[in-house]
Amino acid sequence: MMYEEKWGEIVSAWLFEDSKLRKKSRRTKKKIFRDLVELGFKGSYRTVCYFISEWENSHVEGKDKGFERLEHPPSDAQVDFGVMV
Repeated sequence: MMYEEKWGEIVSAWLFEDSKLRKKSRRTKKKIFRDLVELGFKGSYRTVCYFISEWENSHVEGKDKGFERLEHPPSDAQVDFGVMV
């Protein structure tokens, strides 16, 4: 029987191990959920997904996400309505 406090530690350990692997070699959320159920986890898949998302947000902060938010300050615009033939 698995204690509720322990499943978070187990998933954290798995995610930390997987973070060292190539992306294709990592466990999926479904695989993590199935492994937890085999260990006696009685929670839902959604609970595991929320936990994983929170873990990733708190542990992958320094990683470049591949995009940068653009800032567009308000200004004047000029439009030319020309004649098209």
